[in-house]
Amino acid sequence: MTARLQSTTALLGVGMEFNVIAAVVVGGCALAGGRGDVVGTFIGALFMAALDNGIFKFQINAAYQLIIKGSIIICVVVFDSWYNNYMDKVSANKQRGEANA
Repeated sequence: MTARLQSTTALLGVGMEFNVIAAVVVGGCALAGGRGDVVGTFIGALFMAALDNGIFKFQINAAYQLIIKGSIIICVVVFDSWYNNYMDKVSANKQRGEANA
């Protein structure tokens, strides 16, 4: 933002935190920590940029923009939680199978 405007203020970038959090979560970083990488974050940022572009193209109201992005974050977090539980069960079943063999 500073490069675009060629100047800066103390409040530059306020309100952009939500977009950053959304990009990181969509990119695969866990909110609890311990998992994530730069490539996933980059892909998440590209996805959020494409989403922003589509939102602006269809002239969706600003209030609905936050609802759409929030819904995406909630869906990704729910899917991540479900997937982690599923993988824990698969791992536990695999360990039981190896112990019985």
